[in-house]
Amino acid sequence: MIADGIPETAQAVRSGHHIDDRVAEIYSHVAPEVEGRLLRSLERRWRQAVRSVSRGGGQTRTPWWQIA
Repeated sequence: MIADGIPETAQAVRSGHHIDDRVAEIYSHVAPEVEGRLLRSLERRWRQAVRSVSRGGGQTRTPWWQIA
């Protein structure tokens, strides 16, 4: 979401995180336009990942949980 320029408040709301700044938490909201942009960016990245895996372009590095 950071790479796609999604505002921090929208990232926090989508991820279910608490915003430490009480003023931002109380007065910030995610506009429908921002929510739409966020969803489109997540869907685009999902489709790219699915295409990559289906073409055999899956994971080439060792996953973090398998590193000794």
